[in-house]
Amino acid sequence: EVIDFTKRHIKEFHDDENKSDFMLLFSCMARRKALGPVISDEIAEAFKYWRKPITGFFTYGEIGTNKGSVCDFYNETYSLVNIKMK
Repeated sequence: EVIDFTKRHIKEFHDDENKSDFMLLFSCMARRKALGPVISDEIAEAFKYWRKPITGFFTYGEIGTNKGSVCDFYNETYSLVNIKMK
């Protein structure tokens, strides 16, 4: 259920923000512990859509601004950042 939810949102994000040269992925360590080996499916999903280099790491909490321009502490998240070079 968690993986399917993330996959749907990755697709929506791709449909809105599909231009990038590379991506940064920050996933919460709690997700890794909860999902076990299927965490690889979440990681692979971003590459499936963008086919661009991805780098990242597991974190202990994420801070960022969402689509609604709310900056906050987010926990147990999958944070994908697309970078477009000029």
